[in-house]
Amino acid sequence: KYPVQYSKTVYNIADTYLSLGKIRKSRDDIVTAIEMFSESMKYRGKNSYPFNYALTAFSMGRCYAILATHENKTDNYHKAISLFDEALEIFTEKDYPEMNRKVHEEITAVKKIFFV
Repeated sequence: KYPVQYSKTVYNIADTYLSLGKIRKSRDDIVTAIEMFSESMKYRGKNSYPFNYALTAFSMGRCYAILATHENKTDNYHKAISLFDEALEIFTEKDYPEMNRKVHEEITAVKKIFFV
């Protein structure tokens, strides 16, 4: 009935699970965050809510990067990079310079972890 509010609420819960997963080094929290970000993305269309869509893609990418340290390293690494690239389609240097920088920093950090 209220898709924008629902999406925002689910996104915030997912972000909390991402934070918990990082703090507790919990694979299960990260998996829950991915599931919830996926649910939120259903209501954050790339054309209708581009900023929110890109933010969710970026956050999911962060989750997959963390999940890659627990399991399926190669597959999850590629999912992370793919989601970061998707976020960069919207977070261009011209339109969103700060978010563009953050995504690029995350890509660099992930590549350092996996390709020392």
